Amino acid sequence: MKIYGIVLILIGLTSSVLAQQNKKVYLLKKDGKEVQTKAAGTATRQEIKNYQAGESTRISISYYSNGKVKRKTEYPRPQDAKTDIQNNIGDFSVDFKMEKRLFEGDSTGKVFVENGNGHFRETIESGIEQKIEEGDYKDGYKNGIWLGHYPNKDESFVETYSNGKMLGGETTKEGKKYRYTIIKKCAEFPGGRIGWLGYISKAEKNPVNSNGQLISGSVTPSFTIGVDGKISNVWINNSINKSLDLEAARVLYNSPTWQPAKFRGIPFEYSYSEPINFKH
Repeated sequence: MKIYGIVLILIGLTSSVLAQQNKKVYLLKKDGKEVQTKAAGTATRQEIKNYQAGESTRISISYYSNGKVKRKTEYPRPQDAKTDIQNNIGDFSVDFKMEKRLFEGDSTGKVFVENGNGHFRETIESGIEQKIEEGDYKDGYKNGIWLGHYPNKDESFVETYSNGKMLGGETTKEGKKYRYTIIKKCAEFPGGRIGWLGYISKAEKNPVNSNGQLISGSVTPSFTIGVDGKISNVWINNSINKSLDLEAARVLYNSPTWQPAKFRGIPFEYSYSEPINFKH
């Protein structure tokens, strides 16, 4: 009986040690450098990573300079993370799970979101642009109606969420309305990715050299798809032959009109790079 009890204790100690080994805590300063203490003004972010059977989740905790907790976020495993941002020409997903917001508070200790639930108004700055969003979190995800606007320009938006999934939105800019179901949508060729590759295959023609021989090779042009869906600003990144460069540019400039890229329903210029292979 004593031996059985000792075995149970050993098993418990082993499990505890393994749990500690599978959990790593990092304290980071604003510049990303690791520190050893969470004293006020020292660490601005704490990263907690849990490793189980080769998979990982991560919790990030941000602090104000006075040591108060600002934000606590749980990030999904890489294989579970999906976004509403289109990831290729014609290929996108609107069924997504992003990070889980667990806590939001201010520097005085006032709590807005706790255990993933609450109402929060957030100011987001990017360069000289400022955006303000507000709405409800439920179980860590955006839920219900979310409102947003840009203080420095005549533009606002309203979006509807259900358990983190955006169901739809509408932007109002200078009196004009733009509806959308994807926050950021890349430019799209008619027929999507398959249509684009089919067009290149049919349109490209191998140039010939001075001896009448076909020139082959691969070039990677970059180009811009304008708000009108037309291609401009073709630039060859890895020029190996001027004739191939000119042929790649010809193919691109003669492309059918694309569906322009859109951010919250508003078209914007989109830069893209695509290798073109010239084979015999």
